[in-house]
Amino acid sequence: MNRIAGILVFFLLAGVSSQLMGQSGMAPGSDTLTPKGVGGESFSFFIDEESETYFIDFESIRANLSEIALKNSKGDILFQERVSDLPVDAIYELDVSSYSPGRYRIELHTFTGVLTKDIQVR
Repeated sequence: MNRIAGILVFFLLAGVSSQLMGQSGMAPGSDTLTPKGVGGESFSFFIDEESETYFIDFESIRANLSEIALKNSKGDILFQERVSDLPVDAIYELDVSSYSPGRYRIELHTFTGVLTKDIQVR
C-alpha cells in the first residue's frame, strides 16, 4: 500500500512540476506571462488598417487562450468571447471598425494570466 501511495505521489508531483514549468510552453529566457501582461510582444498580432481588423495568430502564443476581451480606455468591457474551444493554430479576427476613434486594450486571457495589447482606433 505504501509503495502505491509513493508512486501516486511521485506522478502527482511530476505532473504539478511540469505544469508549473511548462504550462505556458515558454522556453527559459523568453517572454514571461504575468497576471498584468507579457514581458515583450513575441506573439503575432497584425492589423489590416483598411478594414480595421486585427488578426491574432494563436499558434505564436505560447499559452492556451481561454478568452479574448476588448476594453475601452476606462476599462469597460466592450467585447468578450470564449476561445478555449478554438484550435491552437487558429488565426482570430477582431473587427474594430464599429468602435469610435480612441484608445482600446485587447486582452488575451490564458489559464495562467493575461496578455495585453493597446491599440488606437482611428
